[in-house]
Amino acid sequence: MTFVVLNNCTNTPPAVTMQNVSGGTITGLNDVNICIGTPNLSFDLAFTNPGNDDITLTSSILPGSSTLNITGNPGMSPSGSFSWATGSVPAGVYTFYLTLQTDHCPIQDKQTIAYTINITPIPSLAITTLAPTQCIHDAYVEYDLKYGYLPRTLTITDSTGAIFKIYTDSTGVIRDSLPYGLFNFVVSSDPLCAATRVYSVKDSGSLPLSPVTRSYCIDVPDSAIDVGPLGPGAIITWYNFNLSPAYYAPVPNTKKVGTQAWFFTEQYKICSSGYVPAIATIHALPDAKIISIPPTICLGDTIYLAGAGGVTYVWSPQNEIFNDSVTGRLYIRVLVPTTIQLNVTDQYGCTDSTYASYKNIEYCCTFSYPNAFTPNGDGKNDGFKVLNFGNMMSYHLMIFNRWGNMVFETMDPEAYWTGKFNGLPCDIGTYYFYFKGQCLTGRTEEHKGDVILIR
Repeated sequence: MTFVVLNNCTNTPPAVTMQNVSGGTITGLNDVNICIGTPNLSFDLAFTNPGNDDITLTSSILPGSSTLNITGNPGMSPSGSFSWATGSVPAGVYTFYLTLQTDHCPIQDKQTIAYTINITPIPSLAITTLAPTQCIHDAYVEYDLKYGYLPRTLTITDSTGAIFKIYTDSTGVIRDSLPYGLFNFVVSSDPLCAATRVYSVKDSGSLPLSPVTRSYCIDVPDSAIDVGPLGPGAIITWYNFNLSPAYYAPVPNTKKVGTQAWFFTEQYKICSSGYVPAIATIHALPDAKIISIPPTICLGDTIYLAGAGGVTYVWSPQNEIFNDSVTGRLYIRVLVPTTIQLNVTDQYGCTDSTYASYKNIEYCCTFSYPNAFTPNGDGKNDGFKVLNFGNMMSYHLMIFNRWGNMVFETMDPEAYWTGKFNGLPCDIGTYYFYFKGQCLTGRTEEHKGDVILIR
């Protein structure tokens, strides 16, 4: 076997394109899709010949009674015309071949091109209602598409001819909702390959009603159980618990705590609910309690308000109540006899109220002076301050070492001296303090003393 390799071969082979297709649709380069029953299929073959060579065309395996007329063969400018009466041709795949031979020098060119004609059954559409409307919502439907060629188009129009929806299908199954009414369906692969259907969505099924529950507070005015109709013309029929007709909407007895029950049915369009329970529960009132009542109340005490018995709490009067900006808790400050009211509401909307009077106000204000402390970090007696019982108007504490140097000063009655000066521990020993304070009651106290720092 001998191979000849040339370095000056500039041969460009001819090319063929399909044009003027009638009766079908080109897919890809050389494939044509048509629907079964299409009367005729025809298309032209156009040739380009960059090398200006003589082209010899040969066809083979032409399907059935089809014809391929070629003019200018052999020659530099051939043309072809394919024609086939396909009206009675069964569905299937039909392929024929066209061979192109050139006389190019020094190397001749030869190529064989396959042309495929797909004849497919007309698309079909089956429609199934998967879930009915139940007279109140759209039906859930399935569209099962077959045949034709992909992608298929499903167009739905309503009874007026207006387009309702358009789908592009490549799987064969589409699921969606469809309202009550009459619809026209067209499933197509192209305008020449289409089928139509008419489908009516009718109201059907049972009404999906849930049990009705109502909560009442004991002793509220009696009122009928309100069940709104689903739509105009709906009919609601009431029954006693033993299913005997009740004639009217029931009125629960709110004088006694407990549960009362009835049934009702609703007929809407052609759908019926069946027997639906209606349950009324009568609840006792909550027990409102104020639990922020200290055993002793000193003049100027801050009392944080706390209640029990409900899920929401409303305190009054508002002008006596303040909000702690740090904790968000409500409080009062007792300077004069005060009465506070609490309204509580439980999870059922029932309410109760109570009140508390803060009137046994004591004018308490006393001081005591510890004589030693141990700032060792054990949490016991780690600091020194003047202890007071009652509420202060002013407080001033200064502490000095034995040389008269001040090591601590504060006006905060809650501040302790922890035995440090400038952040450093002070020596053990005796320290001297001066205190001056005034109670909210007006009483003043001035005291000098000493305290022992022990480690």
